[in-house]
Amino acid sequence: MIPTPNTPRPQVQRITEQVLLAGGQLLMAGGVAILYQYIANAMGLGESSQSPLAPAGPQVLDASIIAMLGFFFAWLVVRLLPSAANTGRWVCLPPVALLALLVGWDVLQYGRDWHLISAFYFWHYAGQKFGPIGRDFITYPTLSATAYALEAQLCVLRRRKGAQG
Repeated sequence: MIPTPNTPRPQVQRITEQVLLAGGQLLMAGGVAILYQYIANAMGLGESSQSPLAPAGPQVLDASIIAMLGFFFAWLVVRLLPSAANTGRWVCLPPVALLALLVGWDVLQYGRDWHLISAFYFWHYAGQKFGPIGRDFITYPTLSATAYALEAQLCVLRRRKGAQG
């Protein structure tokens, strides 16, 4: 059967593409965060060091690197597959929705204890031996997917501007 505009197949394909792109961002961002932490700890620059920048310095660097990688991967994918720009425009929605749902659930369970929530999803506080799984596998991929979606959106806008001019 050939899909027509009235059949849901193209919509299912778009949703599948978004979920797969978000999954790729999850793997890339989580892997980079963990790899960077191992390298930084091996060099004595990790979040557990006595550096005056710890723990915020390495985490800001982590987040910056992950955002730049998401932006770069979107640029690369759109260069290699020009039709992929439209697909990647909304790749940030699944991880942003997941992060919002989980933070909302924790607010309902634990109240508005921002220290508890931020310790799990956003910042690693001094004295913790391991970075939170929530940050490495939810927040960083959300940041990466958002940067990816931003670059994909910029590519779409550039393409439209080029077509008009």
